[in-house]
Amino acid sequence: MTSRTPSARQRLYEAATRWSFDRGVDNAFLVDAATDALVSGIDSPTLRELAGATAHVDTEELRVLLDSALQELMLPRPRGIALSDVVADDGTVVPRMPAETIRFEVVAADVHDDFQVLVFVDDVEMTSRAAGAGMGPDSLFFPENRLVASTEPRVVPIARCECGEYGCGATQVRILRQGDAVHWDWLLETPMDHGVTFRADQYDAAVARVAADHSWERPQDTARRQILTAGDKERLRAEGLTLRSSYPVHDDPSTYRVALQTVDNVYQVFLDFPLDGREPTAIVPDVLRVLGEPPSSWSAQFHAIPAAVKERPAIAGQRWTRADLGWPRRKK
Repeated sequence: MTSRTPSARQRLYEAATRWSFDRGVDNAFLVDAATDALVSGIDSPTLRELAGATAHVDTEELRVLLDSALQELMLPRPRGIALSDVVADDGTVVPRMPAETIRFEVVAADVHDDFQVLVFVDDVEMTSRAAGAGMGPDSLFFPENRLVASTEPRVVPIARCECGEYGCGATQVRILRQGDAVHWDWLLETPMDHGVTFRADQYDAAVARVAADHSWERPQDTARRQILTAGDKERLRAEGLTLRSSYPVHDDPSTYRVALQTVDNVYQVFLDFPLDGREPTAIVPDVLRVLGEPPSSWSAQFHAIPAAVKERPAIAGQRWTRADLGWPRRKK
């Protein structure tokens, strides 16, 4: 299937929408988009003014120029159409039809002894063109598959900085299912200048395939997946807790740690389990058993995220201790 080539009008409308709603896009982006539109053969008096503006012009002045130029060109205001629609060459609004294919691949990342999910649109890898690196599988698939498309749009992180931190560099996609199509619209550090649309059956199969592929996992990754997916999240939430992650302790690999957080985001809570020479998968039943017990019975450590909070969590039992300096250490 051949990827769409957006028309000059579509590119201008996409650029106007990004500049209007994406905080990561500066004024120079809009001025360049207006210049590109003129070069492509689109013309109007105010579009010429917009293309001739400097990047340092007042943002509100640019907004007035943009609104006037779009009106002259008979284009809708940014976000004046549905997410699933596009602007045709004659300025009419038409549904965005499936024109691309998608697939995913989990590979080793270059930092943090981590893995990343690469995204290929029409067999072109997108995450390196976006923020730089793919997101970790945990952040996309556990405890739920965030790439699943529904009729309610959801915004999902899809790429992060090459350093491994999401936020240092960031790319998101807005995912929306409409009938037999799934639409992706790029946000923040975008790899292309237009959204993409896939056949729903092809998209669903690609998402299910990557989520079911565990061939890349090491024992600690398998244990984390089993804990995050099998943990009783509803019961934990009723206790005011959210299951966040699990991993071997960096400076004590003989210990496997389960990390939780209170639903009010005030406390981190840590449970430590000795491996005693076993693989992390061997202690999964022990972890799930403890998670099924009342938190007041746990031997846990806690850390208040706001530095001003000094009191213990309300759910803390007698065997709860305060973590040292915000990063818990196993008791010797």
